[in-house]
Amino acid sequence: MANLTKLLSKQKSKYFWVYIVVGALLMIASVMLMPVWAHVAPDLFFAHWGGNFIKIVIAGVIILYLFGYLLKKVLSARITVVKVLTIIEFTLLALIAVGCIASQFAVFSFDISLILALALWMRGTVEIIRAYYYNNASYKYPIYKLLIAIALVTLGGFILASNFISSEAVLWVATGVAFIFSLIIFVLGFIKNPNQKKQKSSHVLKL
Repeated sequence: MANLTKLLSKQKSKYFWVYIVVGALLMIASVMLMPVWAHVAPDLFFAHWGGNFIKIVIAGVIILYLFGYLLKKVLSARITVVKVLTIIEFTLLALIAVGCIASQFAVFSFDISLILALALWMRGTVEIIRAYYYNNASYKYPIYKLLIAIALVTLGGFILASNFISSEAVLWVATGVAFIFSLIIFVLGFIKNPNQKKQKSSHVLKL
């Protein structure tokens, strides 16, 4: 975190040109990945890159979720039924991640609403079952966790029924955030230019 703060600070650096180059490249990439090109100019060679890119991002997010959170749930599950259900949940999401990558070759096609709804519904359902079994044991399942689980199941069902989250909308958000971030990096490159202050000082001396 400290290193990131230092990188984004206004402190002068001889590597200011790296910020300018990286910022410019990221801005170009974010514009090229915007979904507008698929509608305005579908014949452009990069017109459909955004749609393919968002599937890779979804696969990456699922993999991070699996190994950063869900795997711990599998290993820590004490009740056999809950462990089996969590393993099934892990396997299904892993297959979806593989499917998102395979969809680059037009083998599978997944809707982002379906993926999100399925992930929320499965997590909530497994936790509700965990609550049922724990409440019949010596350990009592916290009521707030049960309420969260019920909320996840409800939200998953709502997203699946309404289908209000589309891949295009997610891509617009992702590319918009990426463009703003790259613009900040680009401008920061000029601010970090150590020669800028010297040039201003020389102008003042001439006056």
